[in-house]
Amino acid sequence: MSDLNFSPPAWARAMPADRGFNVTQKYYRAAEGPIDPSRVTLPSPFVVVVVGGSKGIGAAVAKAYAQAGASGIVVTSRRLGDLDGVVQEISDMRAMSTKGQGQGQGQAPAPAQAHAQGQAHSQAHFQVVPFAVDVTIQAQVLALRDMVDQTFGRLDVLVANAGVAPALLADNDNDTVTGTGTGTHFHFPSSVAAEDGADFARVLSANLVGSFLVANAFLPLLQRTRDGPQTIIFSSSASSLDRGSALVPSSYNISKLAVNRLAEHIHQDHYEADGVVAVALHPGCIQTPIAELYPAVWKEILTDDISLPGGVCVWLTAEKRGWLSGRYFCANWDVEELLARKKEIVEKDLFKMRLLL
Repeated sequence: MSDLNFSPPAWARAMPADRGFNVTQKYYRAAEGPIDPSRVTLPSPFVVVVVGGSKGIGAAVAKAYAQAGASGIVVTSRRLGDLDGVVQEISDMRAMSTKGQGQGQGQAPAPAQAHAQGQAHSQAHFQVVPFAVDVTIQAQVLALRDMVDQTFGRLDVLVANAGVAPALLADNDNDTVTGTGTGTHFHFPSSVAAEDGADFARVLSANLVGSFLVANAFLPLLQRTRDGPQTIIFSSSASSLDRGSALVPSSYNISKLAVNRLAEHIHQDHYEADGVVAVALHPGCIQTPIAELYPAVWKEILTDDISLPGGVCVWLTAEKRGWLSGRYFCANWDVEELLARKKEIVEKDLFKMRLLL
Protein backbone atom coordinates (compact mmCIF):
# COMPACT_ATOMS: atom_id res chain seq x y z
CA MET A 1 0.00 0.00 0.00
CA SER A 2 2.82 2.36 0.89
CA ASP A 3 5.47 3.81 -1.38
CA LEU A 4 7.31 5.07 1.73
CA ASN A 5 6.62 8.62 0.66
CA PHE A 6 5.36 10.63 3.62
CA SER A 7 5.71 14.04 1.94
CA PRO A 8 2.57 16.13 1.41
CA PRO A 9 1.40 16.49 -2.20
CA ALA A 10 2.35 19.73 -3.94
CA TRP A 11 -1.07 21.32 -3.47
CA ALA A 12 -0.95 20.66 0.30
CA ARG A 13 2.57 22.04 0.65
CA ALA A 14 1.39 25.23 -1.03
CA MET A 15 -1.45 25.75 1.45
CA PRO A 16 -1.16 28.46 4.14
CA ALA A 17 -0.15 27.20 7.58
CA ASP A 18 -3.61 27.83 9.00
CA ARG A 19 -5.10 25.24 6.66
CA GLY A 20 -3.46 22.60 8.82
CA PHE A 21 -2.02 20.27 6.21
CA ASN A 22 1.60 20.81 7.28
CA VAL A 23 1.28 20.45 11.05
CA THR A 24 3.49 17.34 11.12
CA GLN A 25 6.55 16.53 9.04
CA LYS A 26 5.14 13.20 7.90
CA TYR A 27 1.94 13.24 5.85
CA TYR A 28 0.00 9.97 5.87
CA ARG A 29 -2.12 8.99 2.87
CA ALA A 30 -3.16 5.47 3.94
CA ALA A 31 -3.70 3.40 7.08
CA GLU A 32 -0.20 2.10 7.63
CA GLY A 33 2.34 1.96 10.42
CA PRO A 34 0.88 3.30 13.68
CA ILE A 35 -2.58 3.75 12.13
CA ASP A 36 -2.87 0.27 10.62
CA PRO A 37 -6.04 -1.18 12.25
CA SER A 38 -4.84 -4.76 11.73
CA ARG A 39 -2.14 -4.07 14.33
CA VAL A 40 -4.74 -3.19 16.96
CA THR A 41 -6.63 -5.57 19.21
CA LEU A 42 -9.57 -3.76 20.75
CA PRO A 43 -10.88 -4.89 24.14
CA SER A 44 -14.11 -6.86 24.35
CA PRO A 45 -16.84 -5.78 24.50
CA PHE A 46 -16.30 -2.85 22.14
CA VAL A 47 -19.33 -1.41 20.32
CA VAL A 48 -19.14 1.09 17.46
CA VAL A 49 -21.95 2.90 15.65
CA VAL A 50 -21.05 4.29 12.22
CA VAL A 51 -23.80 6.63 11.08
CA GLY A 52 -23.56 6.95 7.31
CA GLY A 53 -21.76 3.67 6.79
CA SER A 54 -23.08 2.17 3.58
CA LYS A 55 -20.24 3.19 1.26
CA GLY A 56 -17.15 5.33 0.89
CA ILE A 57 -15.55 6.64 4.06
CA GLY A 58 -18.21 5.34 6.44
CA ALA A 59 -18.00 1.79 5.11
CA ALA A 60 -14.20 1.89 5.27
CA VAL A 61 -14.34 3.07 8.89
CA ALA A 62 -16.71 0.23 9.83
CA LYS A 63 -14.41 -2.32 8.16
CA ALA A 64 -11.40 -0.90 10.00
CA TYR A 65 -13.14 -1.53 13.32
CA ALA A 66 -13.90 -5.06 12.18
CA GLN A 67 -10.18 -5.54 11.44
CA ALA A 68 -9.32 -4.27 14.91
CA GLY A 69 -11.70 -6.71 16.58
CA ALA A 70 -14.72 -4.65 17.63
CA SER A 71 -17.36 -6.97 19.11
CA GLY A 72 -20.34 -4.98 17.86
CA ILE A 73 -20.66 -2.76 14.79
CA VAL A 74 -23.80 -0.89 13.75
CA VAL A 75 -23.87 0.67 10.29
CA THR A 76 -26.60 2.99 9.08
CA SER A 77 -27.91 4.48 5.88
CA ARG A 78 -31.12 6.14 4.80
CA ARG A 79 -32.00 2.97 2.84
CA LEU A 80 -31.60 -0.41 4.48
CA GLY A 81 -30.78 -2.19 1.22
CA ASP A 82 -27.74 0.03 0.73
CA LEU A 83 -26.11 -1.65 3.72
CA ASP A 84 -26.18 -5.22 2.37
CA GLY A 85 -22.74 -5.00 0.81
CA VAL A 86 -20.83 -3.57 3.76
CA VAL A 87 -22.55 -5.89 6.24
CA GLN A 88 -21.55 -8.91 4.16
CA GLU A 89 -17.97 -7.65 3.78
CA ILE A 90 -17.63 -7.12 7.53
CA SER A 91 -19.09 -10.55 8.27
CA ASP A 92 -16.71 -12.18 5.80
CA MET A 93 -13.73 -10.30 7.26
CA ARG A 94 -14.51 -11.47 10.77
CA ALA A 95 -15.14 -15.04 9.63
CA MET A 96 -11.75 -15.11 7.92
CA SER A 97 -10.02 -13.62 10.97
CA THR A 98 -11.31 -16.45 13.18
CA LYS A 99 -10.77 -19.25 10.65
CA GLY A 100 -8.41 -21.79 12.11
CA GLN A 101 -8.72 -20.21 15.54
CA GLY A 102 -12.07 -21.76 16.48
CA GLN A 103 -15.12 -19.81 17.49
CA GLY A 104 -13.56 -18.39 20.64
CA GLN A 105 -13.41 -20.64 23.70
CA GLY A 106 -14.97 -23.45 21.66
CA GLN A 107 -18.38 -21.80 21.52
CA ALA A 108 -20.74 -22.20 18.61
CA PRO A 109 -21.61 -19.13 16.52
CA ALA A 110 -24.20 -16.91 18.19
CA PRO A 111 -27.61 -16.91 16.53
CA ALA A 112 -28.43 -13.88 14.40
CA GLN A 113 -30.85 -11.45 15.96
CA ALA A 114 -33.73 -10.23 13.85
CA HIS A 115 -34.28 -6.49 14.20
CA ALA A 116 -37.33 -4.62 13.05
CA GLN A 117 -35.34 -3.12 10.20
CA GLY A 118 -32.89 -5.78 9.12
CA GLN A 119 -31.13 -9.03 9.90
CA ALA A 120 -28.09 -8.81 12.12
CA HIS A 121 -25.11 -10.97 11.17
CA SER A 122 -23.68 -12.72 14.22
CA GLN A 123 -20.68 -14.87 15.06
CA ALA A 124 -19.40 -15.83 18.47
CA HIS A 125 -18.59 -12.63 20.36
CA PHE A 126 -19.36 -10.50 17.30
CA GLN A 127 -22.40 -8.90 15.73
CA VAL A 128 -22.90 -6.43 12.88
CA VAL A 129 -26.28 -4.72 12.64
CA PRO A 130 -27.66 -2.68 9.71
CA PHE A 131 -30.19 0.07 10.47
CA ALA A 132 -31.99 2.60 8.28
CA VAL A 133 -32.10 6.16 9.62
CA ASP A 134 -32.45 9.69 8.31
CA VAL A 135 -30.28 11.74 10.67
CA THR A 136 -32.43 14.83 10.15
CA ILE A 137 -35.45 13.09 11.69
CA GLN A 138 -35.11 12.95 15.47
CA ALA A 139 -37.58 10.10 15.98
CA GLN A 140 -35.54 7.86 13.67
CA VAL A 141 -32.30 8.76 15.43
CA LEU A 142 -33.86 7.95 18.81
CA ALA A 143 -35.08 4.62 17.44
CA LEU A 144 -31.49 3.84 16.40
CA ARG A 145 -30.24 4.76 19.87
CA ASP A 146 -32.87 2.53 21.51
CA MET A 147 -31.92 -0.40 19.28
CA VAL A 148 -28.23 -0.04 20.16
CA ASP A 149 -29.06 0.14 23.86
CA GLN A 150 -31.33 -2.91 23.73
CA THR A 151 -28.91 -4.96 21.59
CA PHE A 152 -25.59 -4.12 23.23
CA GLY A 153 -26.30 -2.12 26.39
CA ARG A 154 -23.26 0.07 25.78
CA LEU A 155 -21.55 2.31 23.24
CA ASP A 156 -17.80 2.82 23.00
CA VAL A 157 -17.53 4.89 19.82
CA LEU A 158 -19.96 6.94 17.75
CA VAL A 159 -18.79 7.95 14.27
CA ALA A 160 -21.10 10.67 12.95
CA ASN A 161 -20.28 10.39 9.25
CA ALA A 162 -23.66 10.98 7.56
CA GLY A 163 -23.70 14.09 5.41
CA VAL A 164 -24.29 15.59 2.00
CA ALA A 165 -22.40 17.72 -0.49
CA PRO A 166 -23.76 20.95 -1.98
CA ALA A 167 -25.67 20.69 -5.24
CA LEU A 168 -23.59 20.91 -8.39
CA LEU A 169 -24.51 23.09 -11.34
CA ALA A 170 -24.19 21.79 -14.87
CA ASP A 171 -21.78 23.92 -16.90
CA ASN A 172 -24.18 24.30 -19.82
CA ASP A 173 -27.34 25.23 -17.92
CA ASN A 174 -28.73 25.88 -14.46
CA ASP A 175 -29.79 22.32 -13.66
CA THR A 176 -28.63 21.15 -10.26
CA VAL A 177 -27.24 17.73 -9.46
CA THR A 178 -27.38 16.36 -5.90
CA GLY A 179 -26.83 12.67 -6.63
CA THR A 180 -23.93 10.77 -8.15
CA GLY A 181 -23.18 9.47 -11.61
CA THR A 182 -20.62 9.96 -14.34
CA GLY A 183 -19.39 13.03 -16.13
CA THR A 184 -17.13 16.00 -15.45
CA HIS A 185 -18.97 19.07 -16.71
CA PHE A 186 -20.26 20.38 -13.42
CA HIS A 187 -19.24 23.04 -10.93
CA PHE A 188 -20.14 24.29 -7.48
CA PRO A 189 -21.67 27.73 -6.99
CA SER A 190 -18.69 30.07 -6.87
CA SER A 191 -20.03 32.63 -4.40
CA VAL A 192 -22.63 33.16 -1.69
CA ALA A 193 -24.73 35.13 -4.18
CA ALA A 194 -24.75 32.14 -6.55
CA GLU A 195 -25.93 29.64 -3.93
CA ASP A 196 -29.51 28.42 -3.67
CA GLY A 197 -31.18 29.06 -0.33
CA ALA A 198 -33.01 25.76 -0.25
CA ASP A 199 -29.80 23.84 -0.95
CA PHE A 200 -27.98 25.81 1.76
CA ALA A 201 -30.64 24.69 4.24
CA ARG A 202 -30.42 21.08 2.99
CA VAL A 203 -26.67 20.94 3.55
CA LEU A 204 -26.83 22.53 7.01
CA SER A 205 -29.67 20.21 8.00
CA ALA A 206 -27.81 17.02 7.09
CA ASN A 207 -24.28 18.00 8.09
CA LEU A 208 -24.88 20.08 11.21
CA VAL A 209 -28.38 19.37 12.53
CA GLY A 210 -27.95 15.68 11.77
CA SER A 211 -24.64 15.60 13.65
CA PHE A 212 -26.24 17.32 16.62
CA LEU A 213 -29.24 14.99 16.70
CA VAL A 214 -27.02 11.91 16.58
CA ALA A 215 -24.69 13.17 19.29
CA ASN A 216 -27.57 14.38 21.45
CA ALA A 217 -29.31 11.00 21.24
CA PHE A 218 -26.24 8.88 22.01
CA LEU A 219 -24.62 10.99 24.72
CA PRO A 220 -26.51 9.22 27.57
CA LEU A 221 -25.32 5.82 26.34
CA LEU A 222 -21.74 7.06 26.00
CA GLN A 223 -21.91 8.56 29.47
CA ARG A 224 -22.90 5.16 30.88
CA THR A 225 -20.08 3.28 29.17
CA ARG A 226 -17.42 4.32 31.68
CA ASP A 227 -15.06 1.44 30.88
CA GLY A 228 -14.70 2.41 27.21
CA PRO A 229 -13.17 5.27 25.20
CA GLN A 230 -16.54 7.13 25.24
CA THR A 231 -15.68 8.90 22.00
CA ILE A 232 -17.66 10.76 19.35
CA ILE A 233 -15.86 11.29 16.04
CA PHE A 234 -17.54 13.86 13.83
CA SER A 235 -16.89 13.93 10.11
CA SER A 236 -15.44 17.39 9.58
CA SER A 237 -13.38 18.65 6.66
CA ALA A 238 -10.40 20.81 5.86
CA SER A 239 -13.02 22.88 4.05
CA SER A 240 -14.15 24.03 7.49
CA LEU A 241 -11.03 26.21 7.47
CA ASP A 242 -11.87 27.83 4.12
CA ARG A 243 -12.95 31.46 4.11
CA GLY A 244 -14.19 31.61 0.54
CA SER A 245 -16.11 29.64 -2.08
CA ALA A 246 -13.35 29.01 -4.61
CA LEU A 247 -13.39 25.24 -4.03
CA VAL A 248 -16.57 24.52 -2.07
CA PRO A 249 -19.66 26.66 -1.38
CA SER A 250 -20.27 28.33 1.96
CA SER A 251 -23.02 25.87 2.91
CA TYR A 252 -20.54 23.00 3.21
CA ASN A 253 -17.71 25.00 4.74
CA ILE A 254 -19.96 26.55 7.38
CA SER A 255 -21.64 23.25 8.22
CA LYS A 256 -18.27 21.64 8.90
CA LEU A 257 -16.96 24.67 10.80
CA ALA A 258 -20.01 24.41 13.05
CA VAL A 259 -19.33 20.70 13.57
CA ASN A 260 -15.84 21.64 14.83
CA ARG A 261 -17.46 23.92 17.39
CA LEU A 262 -19.99 21.24 18.31
CA ALA A 263 -17.07 18.98 19.25
CA GLU A 264 -15.71 21.76 21.43
CA HIS A 265 -19.08 22.18 23.14
CA ILE A 266 -19.32 18.47 23.91
CA HIS A 267 -15.79 18.49 25.30
CA GLN A 268 -16.56 21.50 27.48
CA ASP A 269 -19.89 20.12 28.70
CA HIS A 270 -19.18 16.40 28.95
CA TYR A 271 -15.47 15.53 29.21
CA GLU A 272 -14.68 16.42 32.80
CA ALA A 273 -18.22 15.70 33.98
CA ASP A 274 -18.84 12.46 32.10
CA GLY A 275 -15.61 11.38 30.41
CA VAL A 276 -16.96 11.84 26.87
CA VAL A 277 -14.36 12.68 24.19
CA ALA A 278 -15.34 14.52 21.00
CA VAL A 279 -13.09 14.95 17.95
CA ALA A 280 -13.79 16.72 14.65
CA LEU A 281 -11.95 14.65 12.03
CA HIS A 282 -10.88 15.72 8.57
CA PRO A 283 -10.88 12.20 7.05
CA GLY A 284 -8.42 12.94 4.30
CA CYS A 285 -8.92 13.90 0.67
CA ILE A 286 -10.53 10.80 -0.79
CA GLN A 287 -12.32 10.03 -4.04
CA THR A 288 -15.71 8.67 -2.90
CA PRO A 289 -19.06 8.17 -4.66
CA ILE A 290 -20.26 11.56 -3.46
CA ALA A 291 -17.37 13.19 -5.37
CA GLU A 292 -17.82 11.47 -8.72
CA LEU A 293 -19.16 14.61 -10.38
CA TYR A 294 -16.81 17.13 -8.76
CA PRO A 295 -15.00 19.61 -11.04
CA ALA A 296 -11.72 18.50 -12.60
CA VAL A 297 -9.58 20.47 -10.12
CA TRP A 298 -10.49 17.92 -7.45
CA LYS A 299 -8.75 15.07 -9.28
CA GLU A 300 -5.32 16.18 -8.07
CA ILE A 301 -6.63 16.73 -4.53
CA LEU A 302 -8.67 13.57 -3.86
CA THR A 303 -5.74 11.15 -3.84
CA ASP A 304 -5.67 9.71 -0.30
CA ASP A 305 -6.42 6.02 0.17
CA ILE A 306 -9.87 5.02 1.41
CA SER A 307 -8.23 3.14 4.30
CA LEU A 308 -6.89 6.34 5.91
CA PRO A 309 -9.88 7.54 7.98
CA GLY A 310 -10.66 4.09 9.35
CA GLY A 311 -7.12 3.62 10.55
CA VAL A 312 -7.15 7.01 12.23
CA CYS A 313 -10.53 6.38 13.86
CA VAL A 314 -9.28 3.11 15.33
CA TRP A 315 -6.11 4.81 16.59
CA LEU A 316 -8.13 7.66 18.14
CA THR A 317 -10.30 5.20 20.08
CA ALA A 318 -8.03 2.24 20.86
CA GLU A 319 -7.65 4.05 24.17
CA LYS A 320 -9.27 7.17 25.58
CA ARG A 321 -7.38 10.15 24.17
CA GLY A 322 -8.79 12.96 26.28
CA TRP A 323 -5.92 15.25 25.30
CA LEU A 324 -7.41 15.41 21.79
CA SER A 325 -10.98 16.04 22.92
CA GLY A 326 -12.66 19.14 21.55
CA ARG A 327 -10.08 19.48 18.80
CA TYR A 328 -9.94 19.41 15.03
CA PHE A 329 -7.82 16.51 13.79
CA CYS A 330 -6.46 15.92 10.29
CA ALA A 331 -6.17 12.26 9.28
CA ASN A 332 -2.98 13.02 7.34
CA TRP A 333 -1.09 14.02 10.49
CA ASP A 334 1.64 11.78 11.92
CA VAL A 335 0.19 10.46 15.19
CA GLU A 336 3.62 9.59 16.59
CA GLU A 337 4.76 13.18 16.17
CA LEU A 338 1.57 14.40 17.83
CA LEU A 339 2.13 12.05 20.77
CA ALA A 340 5.58 13.60 21.19
CA ARG A 341 3.91 17.04 21.23
CA LYS A 342 1.09 16.03 23.57
CA LYS A 343 2.11 18.41 26.36
CA GLU A 344 2.42 21.33 23.94
CA ILE A 345 -0.96 20.58 22.34
CA VAL A 346 -2.69 20.60 25.73
CA GLU A 347 -0.86 23.59 27.21
CA LYS A 348 -1.32 25.77 24.11
CA ASP A 349 -4.83 24.38 23.53
CA LEU A 350 -4.06 23.79 19.85
CA PHE A 351 -6.32 22.74 16.97
CA LYS A 352 -9.39 24.69 18.10
CA MET A 353 -11.41 27.48 16.52
CA ARG A 354 -10.66 30.89 18.03
CA LEU A 355 -10.51 34.62 17.35
CA LEU A 356 -7.01 35.87 16.57
CA LEU A 357 -6.12 39.16 18.29
